[in-house]
Amino acid sequence: MARKQITLIQRQFEAANPMEKCYTDVTEFAIPNSTHKLYLSPVLDGFNSEIIAYNLSTSPNLEQVKAMLDQSFTEEHYENTILHSDQGWQYQHQY
Repeated sequence: MARKQITLIQRQFEAANPMEKCYTDVTEFAIPNSTHKLYLSPVLDGFNSEIIAYNLSTSPNLEQVKAMLDQSFTEEHYENTILHSDQGWQYQHQY
């Protein structure tokens, strides 16, 4: 696992351009009338609050986050995008 990083956002969440700053987290949802849960891993663009990609899984796992990242950042011009997360265990792995 990689070590936690310094936050580049510094609580300045708005972005002047699309794909300048993006945000992600994994959110747990209980399924009504069931003991099962679903886990949503979205990427939100800080420019217009658009969800640009997401992955839904029955367990919070590294493959879920990898799939979401592959779906989000498909073009080379996104290499300077800041991706901000809570630095939970899924985001501390090198990818």
